[in-house]
Amino acid sequence: NQDGLIIAHKNKRLNGKNIQSVFDKQFLRDVIRTDQGYFQTVIKGRDYTLFVDRVIGQWYVVIPVDNEQLYSEIYRQLTVNSLVFLVIFMLITFFYYLAY
Repeated sequence: NQDGLIIAHKNKRLNGKNIQSVFDKQFLRDVIRTDQGYFQTVIKGRDYTLFVDRVIGQWYVVIPVDNEQLYSEIYRQLTVNSLVFLVIFMLITFFYYLAY
């Protein structure tokens, strides 16, 4: 909630604790400021995108996703597409050269 109380966490030991005892005060301010949407932060040395949505008044659902997992499929697709386009370009260039 807006006071920083954690009621549901993957790590059961964090349930019932204040978020400021786990993260810094800026983390709670970022969640409240975002209200609905996302923001990026560093948690334990890793980049995360946190998706935030307000539910039932003062409560927030916060879903952290490691950026490496979030963007890995995009980077893979970008690499594959770049290679395919490069091969197509080389084939077009080759056949163009043969035609003249």
